[in-house]
Amino acid sequence: MQALALQKMGIVPDRLIHLNVKPSASLARLKNNLIGINQALYGPELEELANQCLQEYELNMRGVRSAFNQFIFDHNATDKAQSDVEKELHKMLYLRYKNGAPLRPPRVIIVGPPGSGKTEQANALCETYGLVKISVQDLLRSEIQSNPDNGKQISECID
Repeated sequence: MQALALQKMGIVPDRLIHLNVKPSASLARLKNNLIGINQALYGPELEELANQCLQEYELNMRGVRSAFNQFIFDHNATDKAQSDVEKELHKMLYLRYKNGAPLRPPRVIIVGPPGSGKTEQANALCETYGLVKISVQDLLRSEIQSNPDNGKQISECID
């Protein structure tokens, strides 16, 4: 749904990088994040919520692949240091433009399962290469406020 919302807003990436990690690593990091939000979560309740989050991601990723398949670059980030992934992503960001075309920063979307390091990689790439980070959720929330007709559909996918 988020992918379709981005399309409606006219946001078309140059690159959409999908960070692949082991589901067990994603679940472990997701559980830590959930505990950070609510320290009362534990045991089966924590396990069920983490699994639901991962299943929701997988469902949403189908929509992303459907909408942006020609732009997706799968990247194996399994068991790699953040700095190594950052160097590999820099190589993926090299974009050739037509001769004489004005230079502009690349439009890159980083996706991946919960706990895959999306935020860390986005922050590192922005800091290292002078890019501007834009949060998809912030964009969608802004669209909800400015366009109530799309707001109902968009709010379903981010809440």
